[in-house]
Amino acid sequence: MDVEEKAAEALVQFGGCTKARAKELVKAWKAVFAAEALSVVAGLERVTSSVSDLRVERVRLLVNELGEAALPNPYELGVLLRVPVSQARRVLRNWQARYPDHYEGHMAALAAKGGRDVGGGDTIPTWIIEYGDPEVLEYALDRLRRRGVQKGLKTDRSALTLEVPQATTGSEGENALKVLGIPEK
Repeated sequence: MDVEEKAAEALVQFGGCTKARAKELVKAWKAVFAAEALSVVAGLERVTSSVSDLRVERVRLLVNELGEAALPNPYELGVLLRVPVSQARRVLRNWQARYPDHYEGHMAALAAKGGRDVGGGDTIPTWIIEYGDPEVLEYALDRLRRRGVQKGLKTDRSALTLEVPQATTGSEGENALKVLGIPEK
C-alpha cells in the first residue's frame, strides 16, 4: 500500500469521510504542499512565522485546490493536520476571520447549489431548500438572516433543509432564492 492510499485510509477511518472524498482530499493536500514549496521559492507565497499561521495558509490553499467541492470539516482537517478536532475547528475559524472574502465566495457558490422544492400549502407556499453539507446549511441560514430574510424561516438540521415562505423578502426586497443565488426556474 502506497502513502497516498494510507493517507486516504486514515481519512476514512478517523475523518469519517467516504473513500471518494478521501481520495479528493489527498490529491488536493498533495497539491497544496507542492504549490506551497514552489511558491515560497519563487517568492510568491509569504513565509509564515508561526505554526497557526502556517495551518491557516494551508487551509486557504486547500480550499483553492478543492475548487467547488465542500470545505474540509473539522474531522477531515484534524486528520490532515494531525491535530485534535477542537484545534482543527480553531484553524477553520481563523481562516474565516483572516480571509472573509475567500470564505464568503466559496460558501456562496456552495449555497447557490442548494436543491429547491415547493412546500407549504395553498395558504402559505414555501420554498424548501436542501443541502448535503451541514456547514453549507449553516452558512445559508446565516446569509438569509444577515439579509433580513427571517419571517417564517425554519431550519431542520437533521434533514439539512431550510423552509421559508415564498412571500418573505429581505431588506433589499429579495426572496430567499435570490439571496442564496438559487435559480427560481
